[in-house]
Amino acid sequence: MRLTCCYFNSRTSSVQQSSLTAYFKPITKGQCETIDRLITEVIVGDLRPINLVEGQHFRSLIHHLQPGYVLPGRNTVTKHIERRYKECKEKLINIIGAIKEKSVSLTTDMWTSARMQAYITVTAHFVDPSDGQLLKYVLTTEQMDEAQTAENIKSEILKSLSEFDISPTKVLSVTTDNGANVVSACRSLYEEYGWYHIRCAAHTIQLCIKDGLKIEEISHALAGARHLVQYFRRSTKAMTTLRHRHAQDGTSPSIEMPIDVSTRWNSTYVMIKNLISHQWTIRSVLCDPTITPRTAASHLELGETTWNMLTVLAEILEPFKAASDHLEGDYVTVSSLIPLTKGLLGHCEEKRNEGGTLSAITNEFCNTLINSLKLRFRSILEIPSQEEVNLFQKATWLHPCHKGKFFDRSFRVQVRVSLEMEATEASMPEIQDEIHVEPSAVTAPEVEQNSLQGLFSIGIEQSSSSESEGYASKVSEEISQYLKEKLDRNTERLNPLLWWHARKTDSPSLHKVAIRYLAIPCTSAPAERAFSSAGLTVSRLRTRLSGTHVNELNFLHCNRSLMQQ
Repeated sequence: MRLTCCYFNSRTSSVQQSSLTAYFKPITKGQCETIDRLITEVIVGDLRPINLVEGQHFRSLIHHLQPGYVLPGRNTVTKHIERRYKECKEKLINIIGAIKEKSVSLTTDMWTSARMQAYITVTAHFVDPSDGQLLKYVLTTEQMDEAQTAENIKSEILKSLSEFDISPTKVLSVTTDNGANVVSACRSLYEEYGWYHIRCAAHTIQLCIKDGLKIEEISHALAGARHLVQYFRRSTKAMTTLRHRHAQDGTSPSIEMPIDVSTRWNSTYVMIKNLISHQWTIRSVLCDPTITPRTAASHLELGETTWNMLTVLAEILEPFKAASDHLEGDYVTVSSLIPLTKGLLGHCEEKRNEGGTLSAITNEFCNTLINSLKLRFRSILEIPSQEEVNLFQKATWLHPCHKGKFFDRSFRVQVRVSLEMEATEASMPEIQDEIHVEPSAVTAPEVEQNSLQGLFSIGIEQSSSSESEGYASKVSEEISQYLKEKLDRNTERLNPLLWWHARKTDSPSLHKVAIRYLAIPCTSAPAERAFSSAGLTVSRLRTRLSGTHVNELNFLHCNRSLMQQ
């Protein structure tokens, strides 16, 4: 018996018959593979649990969209993920393998999952020589079962490099937080491989702020502010009234009461700023005895001195918030540290000299911030006494927006000389270490003459002085041209790497050095973003994931561009 179905043909205005086999076309192998790949990308990209494919409603949806497709099971999807991981890993190995110079920068950080398992994440950053774009990849998110000692951290970092065939000699720097164990591990890596250790600038700024907030009067004012915020967060009636009265003002549609958290950057400033912005609305709720009992209101209400102190604190901390937000941006390198740090120091000095009714506390707070900034950023700010220039100073000088603006005249020359030597060395071609000379028969006087000439030639470098001078002259011309070149007025969104890539032909030697230093991240934010997604991966719906699968899923999620290539 042949089953048929009817459909209306609008062109012929007649009803025609068609077999069910023609209506439901059989799915091809290629279509099945495409759907398999897309389901894998949904799980990886949207951080869905692998057992999504076993959900009743998801299976009904897929069957409705493609009746001929048979959904794979959880184990099959896991194999698909493992295969995609191997493919993308091989792609990344080939990409990094093309990097020949010491120009790879790392970031690393550690975190603890909801299952109380420790993980360490390592990311790699380098410049694509073909288009000058900064490439950022998560290498590994490995579970750490051992104690988080300096030696174990160092071992995990080197293990991550080995996984992707990255020689330690290719690594220029590693950016981390200020944990003592991590600092000790990086010190060992510097001694063994010469890696520069960059302490996360955003984290360091928060430590400076914490130093200032320890002042007794300020600490007491913040305790009162937290107590007030906690009251609204715990009282549904008070919070509902606050929102209702805020809506009557017609300013913004909603109001929240954020509270500061010691591990959340700038949360103290956000709490203070929010209180000041809604000061009178908050006070009106506290003054209403039908909402807040008088006995409770007397303990909650902040005095005028406290409100004034919070206002001053917000004004002083506002640039610190802006600096932290900037440092956590998508592309911020060590070239921004000297300008930002000097800007924060200048801001604190201005606020210190303003005076006012709270001048004593303001001065103490500003002095504490200034001293803490100078202490914690001393390696960046100090001008070396010897002829030594650090990478922060080189990176700042190589940023087309900064150049030598933040250095005095004598140190500008010192930075230029240091970079000129480095660029000259980078531009010189490789020369064979040994030159084989065929032996020849010579007489005794000739032997003496040749021996004498040999003595004079022992100390000569492999490249002749005239050749070295030629390279140095070219580099000097490149530097002079760089310093003369003026930028357009709108330089806020200038990408220094793309700027240098456009001048790769005209300034090849200086370009090599520039992309080396302008690709170094100044914060550990890339690693933190990676374990933020990893935290969502190891969720309550994914408690059975092994450490290996957590690594593979987070690698694919953070490096989705590799899946699309």
